[in-house]
Amino acid sequence: ARDLQLQDMLAEGLEARFARHAQVAEMTAHWAEEMGSSLFPAAGYASTAEDLARFASWQFRVLARKGDEALKSNTLREMQRVHWVDLDFETTWGLGFSVWRSEAKTFVGHGGSCPGYRTHLLLKPDENVATIFMANAQGVGATEYAQRMYEIVAPAIKEALKPSGTPKQLDAD
Repeated sequence: ARDLQLQDMLAEGLEARFARHAQVAEMTAHWAEEMGSSLFPAAGYASTAEDLARFASWQFRVLARKGDEALKSNTLREMQRVHWVDLDFETTWGLGFSVWRSEAKTFVGHGGSCPGYRTHLLLKPDENVATIFMANAQGVGATEYAQRMYEIVAPAIKEALKPSGTPKQLDAD
């Protein structure tokens, strides 16, 4: 698939491709200015950790079938299941999401990158847990950081969400 994509890029011509992308970036930047945005990255999309947290929360709501949403839960589930496997049989993709397994758990997510910036949104839909990693650096393993964040915070989140039951006993010492 990557070879075919490279062939398409070369057939279009790198100068023509760059000009087309520059034109789209200019139109997008103009639209953003009209909408009152002063911060606009080269990749064409600006977001915050809070935006991504809301996006994760929205997905959890859709999957739980709560609320009148833009997508049906079955549509989102279909997007988050494996549709494509890379030739290495390790990289798997849904529709707009990467899908992977770590320690017998399935995760979905989406990353972003433009010069000087890396992000990754990791979702564990069956646990309603998400992590967001953002860095203003290049060459950073954003997915790995988001995964490690999950490993650190998920147990505490799951513990906090357990029904209260009996109060914890304090040590007498």
